[in-house]
Amino acid sequence: MSDSVAHPVLKDVVCSKKKYAYALLQGKSVWNAEKGYCDKEKQIQIGSIRESDGIGECIFNERFLSENPQFRRWRVFRVAKGQYEYRRKSADEMRKPQEVKRKTAARPVKSAKFGAEYFLRRFFERSATGRHLKALTDKSQYDLFLTLLLTVMLYGAKGLAWMTEKVRKEHCGLYGKKIDKDTILRLFKKMEQDNTVGAVMKAKCREAGSRKEQSVTLALDGTNIDFYGSKNDKARYGKSKSGNAVPIVNLLTLMDQITHELYGVMSYSGDVTDVSTVESVCRQLMYQGDGGLKNKLRLICDRGYWSVFNLSTMLDHGCGFLVNCNTARSNKIKQLILEHAANLQGYNGTAIFRGDEPDGAEAELLTAVTLNKEWSYTKTTAVGRAPFKTRAKIYVHIIFSHSIYRNALEHYGHSVAELNDIYHEALKEGSWKPAGEKHRFHELLTGKHLSLFDDNLIKYDAEQQRFVLKMAAVTEKCRLTASRVLVSDFCTDAAEADRIYRMRSNIEIGYRLNKSTMEGRVSGKSASGSFDGMMFLTAVAVEMSMQIRQKFKDYNAKLPLKERVYLPHNSLRCLMHTLDGVEAIVDENKRELIIQGGVTDEINEILSICGIKTFAALGREALAGEEDGLIVDDNELWGI
Repeated sequence: MSDSVAHPVLKDVVCSKKKYAYALLQGKSVWNAEKGYCDKEKQIQIGSIRESDGIGECIFNERFLSENPQFRRWRVFRVAKGQYEYRRKSADEMRKPQEVKRKTAARPVKSAKFGAEYFLRRFFERSATGRHLKALTDKSQYDLFLTLLLTVMLYGAKGLAWMTEKVRKEHCGLYGKKIDKDTILRLFKKMEQDNTVGAVMKAKCREAGSRKEQSVTLALDGTNIDFYGSKNDKARYGKSKSGNAVPIVNLLTLMDQITHELYGVMSYSGDVTDVSTVESVCRQLMYQGDGGLKNKLRLICDRGYWSVFNLSTMLDHGCGFLVNCNTARSNKIKQLILEHAANLQGYNGTAIFRGDEPDGAEAELLTAVTLNKEWSYTKTTAVGRAPFKTRAKIYVHIIFSHSIYRNALEHYGHSVAELNDIYHEALKEGSWKPAGEKHRFHELLTGKHLSLFDDNLIKYDAEQQRFVLKMAAVTEKCRLTASRVLVSDFCTDAAEADRIYRMRSNIEIGYRLNKSTMEGRVSGKSASGSFDGMMFLTAVAVEMSMQIRQKFKDYNAKLPLKERVYLPHNSLRCLMHTLDGVEAIVDENKRELIIQGGVTDEINEILSICGIKTFAALGREALAGEEDGLIVDDNELWGI
């Protein structure tokens, strides 16, 4: 078969079996006398053989042909191990482009779960986070992140590597390669190098700043997680919310109160307090929004972020705010509450009625008063001007809860009654001793009893030989407990301020989901990239969960009580497993996906509530009906 004309010769080429073909690899082995074996250089693929037994024509790739143009005139055939025959191409063959003959082994037809994957992919792509993440990453990275997200929502973040591989094998159209710990680490490292998370948040802030709406209301809150890794720069000893004596990492989250969109997830050292993070948050939001969020952004904060400096900082940066005042830190605020508490307790004020609302607030009647105040602060961000003193109008809403007042008063009554019972038992046992000496009476006291002494709320009545409450002090204490002070620069109505602040509880629900359902309460990720990547992944899972729940709330708000639709077993995880009841058969050779069974009216209703095309609609519009199932065009399913 070899031509008589001198032909080029393949050197240092080996043939290696791959999944559907044989690869031609070129590399040289050099004898290493010191080690006593050959050192192999890096082998480079120069082409392939598509025949099932590796005997046939060699199809060279373009890189090899550009480096070795002499092979363009020759057809090379592998006839045996290490043996090749060469034939010169005719003029007609030279004019034709090189044909690649693909004789691949038939790929297996497999049955797999499909419902949860289809639901999450469609729902995530419609969210702002999914839309921007898809635009900023390639398809492989996006599919891998989506597989990780589905795993977290199905099984939680614990044991993520092996659970993700399990999910990949069980489902149809997810990431195509094997997933292990290193695969996930490489994804998180790549996202860190490209600053993918920052780019997503910046794109969302710019988008929000360019919208015509007057305001963007973000809930600001933080939490911390225990760290059990070997080393992390941010792991420090601080005030752990779990109570464990281990290093912690503080997390800060910004979430839209209405749409539950994630606008920021940041990690801080464990020894950084919440109150010291507000200034950096304001600067970062203004930078990411390119100034478009100025005078449009509103931050809703709890009392952990209350300070005089933070209020001045938010005014300086053009951020609106609604902050719950920490009354324990300010005697002036306490005095202000007590000046109005008696009138509020007598229902002399603005009436606020909380009904049976979707956020779960109990029905009760509140009274409130709004005070207009002038706030002096230093303006430092004015362009072209030196810092100067200025004033802004703020609104102080004092909201009094009558039910909390009654419960607090009842609590102190029960506590002093228990204290007297313990005291009389100690007298009967003869264990009472003079003050300053250890006796059984002290051993039986708990924290709520000791707080009565610490707060100077009780006194001893020698005639009755029992402890009694100091009613003036108790009344003052109960009034302070029952009063909430909300300070804002944009909200003039106390009822509206109360409603907006109660919506902030959604971010607390998100933290509970993260730590319980998604098992994100601890971390062992030592590398900063993998830690931040994991935090972003769980934060996105929480965002998806909150948005799904909101879809059901919005749908049920229009229906009477008997017709409302709820999550299966009131659990998001049960919802995902219910959707996974839909199975499909994947035929990779014909590029077909056949929905085989498991489609129920409940599943179609869930998809419809969340704004996703139902399987019934897919069957009517784009599919050919057959007896064994519905043949689905995968481009229609994935929105390609």
